[in-house]
Amino acid sequence: MRSFTHAAKFLGLNSDTASIQRALRHSSFAKLQRQEQACDFRERPPHTSVFFRSGKIATWREYLSSRQVSQIIANHSEVMQHFGYLNAQGQIV
Repeated sequence: MRSFTHAAKFLGLNSDTASIQRALRHSSFAKLQRQEQACDFRERPPHTSVFFRSGKIATWREYLSSRQVSQIIANHSEVMQHFGYLNAQGQIV
């Protein structure tokens, strides 16, 4: 609630408690999955069956090869470190 309110204020959006709670309800993973099933999701890559797959942290480890992970880190390490996905040595946190 606090993070979402801060983001809304930063963006100049309505940040009253009722609006934030409504936005949080509408952005739940289950609701997003239902919306995708009903209306599709244009950002879904054509080779995948769904965009909102599981909503669980770190499931990428089950799907990406070590080569794919290395390539992602090589291409995006600076941003990944900035957002806390990598430590100072470039290792996944």
